[in-house]
Amino acid sequence: MLGLNPYDAVEGLLSSSGASAAARPKSASPEAAADFGRALAGAVSRGVQTVREAEASSIRAMEGSEDPARLVNALMQADITLQAGNAIRERGTQAIMEILRGAV
Repeated sequence: MLGLNPYDAVEGLLSSSGASAAARPKSASPEAAADFGRALAGAVSRGVQTVREAEASSIRAMEGSEDPARLVNALMQADITLQAGNAIRERGTQAIMEILRGAV
């Protein structure tokens, strides 16, 4: 293992200052950008919490103190969360590529 903690990486991204005013579209108001940033930060935080709960459930299952049905439920929720995050990342990447293509 490389010693990298994905939870710390996500939390580090959330604590960063975000995009500068120059990077924001001209039509976006600062309030709208802040609302979107808060919504995105909340969604990422909930996603991280879901994965942490699945991890804790897995540990309890290995110790023999977790109901198998609860384990499966926690793992399925984490899987759905990760799939949604991946889909959002892909769409964001596509949007950035489209913006960069139009700027040339």
